[in-house]
Amino acid sequence: MIGLRGLLPDLDSSWAVFADRILAPTLDSAAVAVARDKLLAVARRRREEPDELVRYLADSAAFDGDAYGLPVEGTERSLAALASAALRRYHETQMVTSRMLLVVVGNVPRATLERLVAGTLARLPRGTYQWTVPA
Repeated sequence: MIGLRGLLPDLDSSWAVFADRILAPTLDSAAVAVARDKLLAVARRRREEPDELVRYLADSAAFDGDAYGLPVEGTERSLAALASAALRRYHETQMVTSRMLLVVVGNVPRATLERLVAGTLARLPRGTYQWTVPA
């Protein structure tokens, strides 16, 4: 999930930055390492803070054996494996419009939104992803 919150007068400039991060992320190795370390610290806290551990265990038990049982924040193992090259491959193969859902909440004129999307996100490849109801 990627999000943007802002005010209507700043929408054009905010959208430009938002779309640039989606269309052309730098995924610099040093920056990825910093982000990975922050995410790992959060994952470790799940074991150390009682409330976080209970939430994690409840989700794990409620959805045992189901994809919903996997923590969306990642596991220590999955987060430790994050690397710039893998993120670039993911971006190249998965950042396609068939996998995207754009939700806009607020008083944004449709014509403004269509103009912003047409000049940015619409340039991404369509892809072949087809959503299906989880079994």
